[in-house]
Amino acid sequence: MGSQANLWLIILTVAVAVGIGFLVPVLIELRRSAKKLTTVLTIAEQSLDPLLRDLDATVQKLDRVTNDIGAVTDDVRAFSASMRRVGRNVGELSGLVSVASFGFGTVLPALKVGIGAGLTFLVRNLFRKRGSS
Repeated sequence: MGSQANLWLIILTVAVAVGIGFLVPVLIELRRSAKKLTTVLTIAEQSLDPLLRDLDATVQKLDRVTNDIGAVTDDVRAFSASMRRVGRNVGELSGLVSVASFGFGTVLPALKVGIGAGLTFLVRNLFRKRGSS
């Protein structure tokens, strides 16, 4: 039994030595990978800082643009309301001009008849006065 226990002890010792021999290069490679990862993360952090500042500036500019768009939209609404009022005023003025032109259209022929009658009366009276003098 003693020799069998020694045999298992030797096998176990060899297995531990092989395991350690295998794990040492793995741990060294893991350490290199961790250093590289740290370097990559540092570079990424340094690159992200200006990007985040630029992103913040871009968001502020977009905010200003949306505010300007809102102001322009309000101005367009006010302008269209003014245009509607102008349209109504032009419509009312057109109605007044139409009524005035109708009145002028009826006055003009009457004025022609009146002037004609007045001239005829004047001429007749002039001839009568000459004839009676």
